[in-house]
Amino acid sequence: MTGLSADFDPVPGVGPSEFVFLDVPAHGEAISGIRHALVGWLGITDFDDDRSADIALAVYEAMANVVDHAYRDMDTTGTLDLRAGYSTVERVLQVVVVDHGVWLRPTPNPLRGNGIPLMTALCDGVSIDHSDAGTSVLMNWFVG
Repeated sequence: MTGLSADFDPVPGVGPSEFVFLDVPAHGEAISGIRHALVGWLGITDFDDDRSADIALAVYEAMANVVDHAYRDMDTTGTLDLRAGYSTVERVLQVVVVDHGVWLRPTPNPLRGNGIPLMTALCDGVSIDHSDAGTSVLMNWFVG
């Protein structure tokens, strides 16, 4: 994973059709590095460059929401987990971004609040689950 420090190496032993980062500090520099690594990893899939760019943007938006919102009222930076899996048989990509923070209702601001609609527009399927344990965003893309 070129350009990433040792702190952001993917999970050891994960195969080429999986992309996993665990306990990543929820700050901009870390998620930027993961976005760049994800773009490179998407080369193993059957998605073209335009679709890969859409995927990278949607995943980045999910991670940015963690940075901006999940730990906003906490005295910690917090972490996120990212797990992606690509099936060459089914030609489907699933990505989940998980935090351990608190779901906060967005405050009304006409310049913000477009992240979830953006993810929805860029994904073939997206679901968001929030509980006391944190929030998970599951996104799917199909080749075809």
